[in-house]
Amino acid sequence: MARDTHPKKEVRRAIKELRAAGWAIDVAGGGHTHRWGTAICPHQHPDGSGEATRCVRVIYGTPRNQYDEADRLRRALRKCQQMRTRFEKE
Repeated sequence: MARDTHPKKEVRRAIKELRAAGWAIDVAGGGHTHRWGTAICPHQHPDGSGEATRCVRVIYGTPRNQYDEADRLRRALRKCQQMRTRFEKE
């Protein structure tokens, strides 16, 4: 299987949703045993200190449960969208 394709089907679907929302997916190179890659949000959000920050999530290549891993990525996407909506209202 190509390195840029996640080995778990449900996680691949979640990654597809992240990409559709504009997130960048940085696939890790060799030498990383558990981290398949990183998902990076294209939007900046204010953090507690007033500085802007981006949502970043590690994507594991060998999750215990592919459905839990996919749900974790989808939660990050929803949280980012909620923060963006709140930030745009201010």
